[in-house]
Amino acid sequence: NGQKVAKTHMENGIDQTEQQLNEKLFALEEGGPTALGPAVVSAIAMAGECGNGSSVVICTDGLANIGVGCLEEQKEGDVDVATFYEQLAAYAYEKGVTVHIISIKGEECDLETLTPLYDKTGGNVEIIEPDELMTNFANMFKKEIIATKVLTKIKLHKALEFRNEDPEDLNEDRTMLTRDIGNVTEDSEITFEYRVKNKEDLDKLKDFDINKLEIIPFQTIIEYTKLDGMKCIRTLTQVQKVTDNAEAAREKANIELLAVNAAQQASKIARKGNFREAQAYSVLNKKYIKSNLKTSEQKAAYSGWKKQMNEVYDGMHYQNNMEEMVNEQMVEEQLDEAPKSSKKGFFSKLGDKLSKNIQKANRFTSNDLKKKE
Repeated sequence: NGQKVAKTHMENGIDQTEQQLNEKLFALEEGGPTALGPAVVSAIAMAGECGNGSSVVICTDGLANIGVGCLEEQKEGDVDVATFYEQLAAYAYEKGVTVHIISIKGEECDLETLTPLYDKTGGNVEIIEPDELMTNFANMFKKEIIATKVLTKIKLHKALEFRNEDPEDLNEDRTMLTRDIGNVTEDSEITFEYRVKNKEDLDKLKDFDINKLEIIPFQTIIEYTKLDGMKCIRTLTQVQKVTDNAEAAREKANIELLAVNAAQQASKIARKGNFREAQAYSVLNKKYIKSNLKTSEQKAAYSGWKKQMNEVYDGMHYQNNMEEMVNEQMVEEQLDEAPKSSKKGFFSKLGDKLSKNIQKANRFTSNDLKKKE
């Protein structure tokens, strides 16, 4: 239905339909359940007919509680809700549509389950007060999409391997990383970590002596679709000199890059629910970055990074305390249907605020370091 409606109702731009849209908008009345799933399906289908780079903004004040994609109690025979939103995200991705989500403070809408919608499509998520809606709605469109269906393949030297990456994203010898980024803006950044392989693996390499290695080559292949539908491939190759002088390496450390990577990597760990490992990872990076600050620009970048990460870990502490309180209450009341306690150091489920902050850390860029507190 969304595709059919798009062909008959989306032929004209905002400049020609502003009055009619305003009349429709202000005629809406609150009432009844929230059929989020069907609405998002139709919206993505309509936006997809407008071409690559289109956007959908979901504004919701509560949990989807009726129809396909219902986030409340599922009935026998219903499509698994997590699978539904993953498939819907894949559909938006194929259509080149970016999905943003705005929810209202104090109203949980299960952002963790909705994460694929904005994560796979390059969208953003905000939790706001009702009177902030106009400002935040406009902010969603400040950064224009410049390419869709972006896929990167990063190749390392045979003596190196990626670390802290999902095994399914790596090739057999861990020297090739394939990462599906989705839709991107000019500010989009991704980072990765690598290390020297262990001695056992190095010994398997024929005609190779790591002590004679002087430069390391890196290659990135970027596949993407332009907004006009043209499919493109770009290849970037660089080399990096090798040094055994740790102090010299520290002197030339890129503080902004380290901070951006620390935020993105910690987010990846936290998204899996492992909050203790994420905290430990950030503390380690915090100490290293802080010990290498030299210029006022680096100190400002560190301050911006610390502020961002504090928001993430404040949320972690809050959710951890809430889960402990609930578990203790369940034990005291000896409830037969009490939920199983989450594994120590892990969350059973991410709350909306924490899901939002983790997503922001996952999309952290060098420009975020320049934002004033």
